[in-house]
Amino acid sequence: NGYYNSDPSKDNNCVVAAAGYYVDPTDTTKQQKIPAGYYGSTTGLSKPTEFPCPAGSFSAAGVTVCSPCPAGSYTNTAANSACTQAKVGSYVPNPGHVTSTPCAAGYANDQVGKSVCATRCSAGTFSTAGASSCSNCALGTFTSSIGSEVCNKCQAGYFAQPGSSAC
Repeated sequence: NGYYNSDPSKDNNCVVAAAGYYVDPTDTTKQQKIPAGYYGSTTGLSKPTEFPCPAGSFSAAGVTVCSPCPAGSYTNTAANSACTQAKVGSYVPNPGHVTSTPCAAGYANDQVGKSVCATRCSAGTFSTAGASSCSNCALGTFTSSIGSEVCNKCQAGYFAQPGSSAC
């Protein structure tokens, strides 16, 4: 019923559970913190898991509101006590996201928990979408562009070493 009595020897000494807390019906002598991944924005709760934090957010125990996952992290399910960091080759640009986004071709990210894919492939290198690093153009291929997703074959009679920006 959301009320507790810390001194059962006194009748009519019931106190409503505070926001962020609940009263277990099997132990009405104390209020307990709402568990991590849930929130209790109202007073008098008796179910600890009545209000799960939605996907894209998380909470510690005993809170009245959920917090959005910070940029660089996400949750794709409800009732989380922590957020998942974006993996290498991906990013999460803003708070409160439910998925990560692969880096665009021509860009790379070699760290977890990033909000941008800041590495733009230099001339002589390329990357496909979701890459953790840029790769050198293969023997006989090149790219003179920054942020390339493919390398070009040298014309007949021309040659390029790996990682070349020209033949």
